[in-house]
Amino acid sequence: MSTKRTNQVRMAERGFEKHIGYASNFVHLNINLGSGQACSNYFGTWIGRYRKVMRDWNDLETMAWSVRTRQSLKSAFISTHFALAAREASEAGSLVTFYYLSYYAVLHAVWGVLYLHPDEKTAAIAKPTHSKLPNVFQSSFCGRNGILKYHIKDMMDDLRTRREYYSYQMPFNSPFDDASDARGATPSTGGIVKQCIQLSNLHSHMIAEAADRENIRPLTVGAEHRGPFTDIFRAINSKRHPAREGWFLEPADEAALQEFLTQGCDLFGHSVMFEHMSDQYMSYSGGGEADVAKAEMVRSLVYRALF
Repeated sequence: MSTKRTNQVRMAERGFEKHIGYASNFVHLNINLGSGQACSNYFGTWIGRYRKVMRDWNDLETMAWSVRTRQSLKSAFISTHFALAAREASEAGSLVTFYYLSYYAVLHAVWGVLYLHPDEKTAAIAKPTHSKLPNVFQSSFCGRNGILKYHIKDMMDDLRTRREYYSYQMPFNSPFDDASDARGATPSTGGIVKQCIQLSNLHSHMIAEAADRENIRPLTVGAEHRGPFTDIFRAINSKRHPAREGWFLEPADEAALQEFLTQGCDLFGHSVMFEHMSDQYMSYSGGGEADVAKAEMVRSLVYRALF
């Protein structure tokens, strides 16, 4: 076994993996915190926060959180797709497209974590502002002793500024002096996405564990909750179609809504639900072989981040 692999195994033995009863990989988070005790402290603090808010949940709020955890896992696939596309744009020499795709890769990675933040109300996190996401994420997970070492707020502000500059004041010539200036202060988008996926996986498992400790069980969506639950699902997953009546829901989300309505709601960790979500990703419709190839790459990268 290589030295690197040996060190990862040792970190797992005293890191977050020992707190989770399902196969998962938290190597980057373990390294960021630096010790088994720091990982245990983080786990204990956050699971306590989840248990506290769960004591005030009613049935509809519990159902809403089942949608939030699904959306968080969806964000792992979405952010990875954007990150791959951003890399392709960079290799093609298109900085304009790179900024746009990189910004949304990081945005969805961050959003995927914040769907699981215990202090965020469902209606608010379903429709956040572009300024709220980096601010809340930075204060909750970054900083000097944060579980992520990236300065997410600065990175997202930099990418957003460049994206907006090229979108609304498209320059006739490049405004940058050299390649280093053009890249800005933003490091690997892929690294940010991978660590956010591990972080959302960790928090999803903490939510499931907290629910079990608080004796929160799977729920059936009864007749009295079907309308409000459907509204919550649509608010998180879609928006009203601008040209016709009804909501703009793609096939996988429509299928998921029907699953919730007929099979009920429960809370699971991302690594438990990965296979089911992977089967849904880009499998209903697409644009040909390019989609098939990209989908396989996304599935592989999300798998490697989780496991």
